[in-house]
Amino acid sequence: MRDDDDAIGGHSRVKSAQVSPEAFCHWTRDELAVESSNDGWVRGARALCELYAGVDANRFEAILQSLATRGPGSAIAEGARWLLARWQIVL
Repeated sequence: MRDDDDAIGGHSRVKSAQVSPEAFCHWTRDELAVESSNDGWVRGARALCELYAGVDANRFEAILQSLATRGPGSAIAEGARWLLARWQIVL
């Protein structure tokens, strides 16, 4: 792998300045596909990607950060925390 490449979920990609939320969500779909759809955080992460994949990278991160601070037990908050941890890796 070249220095300007990284990998997420087994997919090669360029550095984050060129990674869109849409591409990121596409990559995370593979990871989410192996998880149980009965888990709230999985449904939350999928829903967030469906809703916000089209926004710009800064807005996507801000949305995830805001939602991730919500209390435990919320599928959206848990999904946001899961996505945010992976999103920050690509930064």
